[in-house]
Amino acid sequence: MGMVPQPIGLFTDGLRQLPRPAAFAWAAEHGIGQVELGTGGFSSAPHLDLDELGNDRGVESLLRDARNAGVELAALNCSGNQLFPDVIDGGSADDRTLRRTLVAADALGVERVVCMSGCAVAGPDDRVRPAFLPVEWLPQDHGRVAWQWRERLVPYWEGLLEFASERAPGVAICLELDPGQTVFTPRGFLRLRNAFGDAAGQLGVNLDPSHLFWQQMDPLRAIRALGPLVRYAHAKDVVLDEEATATNGLLEGDQEGVSTPADRSYRYATAGDGHDVAWWAAFSVALAEVGYDGPLSIEWEDAAADPFGSIERAVALLRTATSHGQKARHER
Repeated sequence: MGMVPQPIGLFTDGLRQLPRPAAFAWAAEHGIGQVELGTGGFSSAPHLDLDELGNDRGVESLLRDARNAGVELAALNCSGNQLFPDVIDGGSADDRTLRRTLVAADALGVERVVCMSGCAVAGPDDRVRPAFLPVEWLPQDHGRVAWQWRERLVPYWEGLLEFASERAPGVAICLELDPGQTVFTPRGFLRLRNAFGDAAGQLGVNLDPSHLFWQQMDPLRAIRALGPLVRYAHAKDVVLDEEATATNGLLEGDQEGVSTPADRSYRYATAGDGHDVAWWAAFSVALAEVGYDGPLSIEWEDAAADPFGSIERAVALLRTATSHGQKARHER
């Protein structure tokens, strides 16, 4: 196990106000050495247009911006829903974005692509919307999860992994475990990966503790369960409203419209606002113990904070946490 602290990274969507060279320069000036760029899906892709990477000039322009700022390209991110509209009927925009992102990562020498599993419709006659089914005990849902896995999720990933092995064999595909997607737990990820045996070699996890926190999981135990399959890590926290959680729980399906952070029992937060430096040091140690030496990539989604100040606070917290984690490993 290495004794060097994990580097600090940044998903640059948090600096979408800045053009790419300025975002890279700001990151470097604030002690961030690695950057993650959105390419589409749920990201507005403020710092990378996949069309510009269709030729050598576009690739060199991006690499030059990174070199000039002194940052490395750690990952590309195209989290979205590749399984909707129904992939059996011709695929989806998010599927095309994922495939283009894998090819782009290969051209750039980027080792990781972050995405999600996708969430399909509920059955063969459904063309209206994806169906997230966290439970299957209601009579009308019996068999629907099995159908999604058998008819949509596994066939999709079988084809996607074949594509990746041919077009981007050196790129790890890092699934973020996010409710709303069919794969949202370590158990679900292992079930998917085990469906493919050796063909799943490129498939790993982006361990974002925030999504596990609000599901009441322990991210440290999740890391131990996944082991070296953790191929990337986000640094994002959660703050729970204890009164709202105790009264109404953490699910939001009984609210009308799109809920805001003020409506929820939880909110995504700056690293350190929900869990202290000791927890983040333990996070760093747990990652190191399964062989992870990549960046802790700060993802800003804190609606209660200015992105610049929030990211600066996260950098300071993570610098202390990784230093403490390094010391703890040394003393063992």
